[in-house]
Amino acid sequence: MSRRRGSGKDFYAALGVAPTADENEIRKAYRKLAMKYHPDKNRADTSGQSEKKFKEVSEAYEVLSDPKKRELYDAYGEEGLENGGAPGGGFSAQNAEDIFAQFFGGGGMPGGGFSGGGFPGGGMPGGGFGGGFHGGGFHGGGMPGGGFGGGFNEPPQKQRKKAPKIEQTLKVSLEEMFYGAQKNFSVTRKVIRNGRQESVQETLTIDIKPGWKSGTKLTFQEKGDETPTTIAADIVFTLEQKPHPHFEREGNDLVRTMKVDLNEALLGTSFSVYTLDGKAIPVTVDEIISPTFVKVLPGEGMPVSKAPGSRGDMRIKFDIRFPKGPLTSAQKSALRTALENGVQY
Repeated sequence: MSRRRGSGKDFYAALGVAPTADENEIRKAYRKLAMKYHPDKNRADTSGQSEKKFKEVSEAYEVLSDPKKRELYDAYGEEGLENGGAPGGGFSAQNAEDIFAQFFGGGGMPGGGFSGGGFPGGGMPGGGFGGGFHGGGFHGGGMPGGGFGGGFNEPPQKQRKKAPKIEQTLKVSLEEMFYGAQKNFSVTRKVIRNGRQESVQETLTIDIKPGWKSGTKLTFQEKGDETPTTIAADIVFTLEQKPHPHFEREGNDLVRTMKVDLNEALLGTSFSVYTLDGKAIPVTVDEIISPTFVKVLPGEGMPVSKAPGSRGDMRIKFDIRFPKGPLTSAQKSALRTALENGVQY
């Protein structure tokens, strides 16, 4: 390691470590001092000394944790950093808070302050450190706000894990899928603002398009709770059609079952059927209605979501009612004669 030259700030002294300190020693020293002097823990200090110390240790860590900045500093002192491309303008409180947030994987003090002397388990949730700097090189332009150059390899959000998606079933009627509908949901969720977690209320709006089907998924990106260590989860709604008293849906077609007597099935029948949008359509069936017979009404089914203006068909199936009582001898004879004379199978 080269001997430091020139005058200026002694970053090693600010952290209380030797010039030969390794990366781990520098990290430990910064963690201890940053938690000791953070403004949230020293709100009663009106002199500003705690905030000043917090900025000093943050600035020292910002330089010594970056191998290239540290090399410049060791060789030429603070003047070497300025000549190497770090902008002037001083090291701000915001710079210090940004470094603190990077190091601890969040923003500011969890919950607005310390409880019982720091984080449980001696570090971040999970028992270890959650980030800090990752090298990054010495770049001109520096950090936003006029601090030292270098920057971070990845922003705080990249270091957090995405929370598992939240899945909800949204039950809708067949009529809502036919005409379209709008559903509004009020949600209260937690977000991180200025380093603190707070609750906000938002309205999620789902516009159901005519012709949508069960199983359609709608995703609201990152509308779950946010924490210092997790990115908010996506909320996913899955449409599920409620049962309808008259119609079943098969793709874009609507299926309705009509009851007919055996004599109507054999001799033909006429009736009116109502469509889902309330139209009465007269239907005449001259064919013999077998158990598999289907009468099709073209264009009276569901809207086709991918082809506006188009609709599926209505398919009418039949439930044939047979006589309950036994036939008399005369009835059997007449029926046998009718079926044997001229009826083709």
